[in-house]
Amino acid sequence: MAQRTAPTLAQNKPKSGLTLPKGTIFVPDPNSNETLIFLAKAQSFDTPSDRIATNLLMDYMGAYQGSEMFRIIRQERRAAYDPRTEFRHLGKERGLLSLSATVTAEKWPEILSVMKDIYTNTRNGEVSKTGLQNNQRRLLNGYEYNFVTNPTWGARHFLAE
Repeated sequence: MAQRTAPTLAQNKPKSGLTLPKGTIFVPDPNSNETLIFLAKAQSFDTPSDRIATNLLMDYMGAYQGSEMFRIIRQERRAAYDPRTEFRHLGKERGLLSLSATVTAEKWPEILSVMKDIYTNTRNGEVSKTGLQNNQRRLLNGYEYNFVTNPTWGARHFLAE
């Protein structure tokens, strides 16, 4: 019998860079009356400024109580628990953008559509200047707080750069 060897990372590397499958995956749980909606997009960035701007827009969409997703999905539609977005750095030039919300099972198609609309509208520049300024101030306060109170956090960011 021929011995199989484990594939190396180079063999599993996507040819077109960072890619994720496209489409909607729905796995119903017959024992639950809630559904988790999770949207993800892997993206490469040309400059650090592009990466920072995307992080800011992701927070604007759904990282706190003043965000678009919280305001529309949670407050106006009363349809979701804990809507949020997240931006994960995957190296200097890559990031993973995600939006999520837990909703009642029967409302998931409607809320999925609303989340896609919020993402599309934000990407198209339909954002309020005040909202962006408030969010930027909140992010800067968070970075300053982490820098002052957590030296390991500051050292990691310094070394990464």
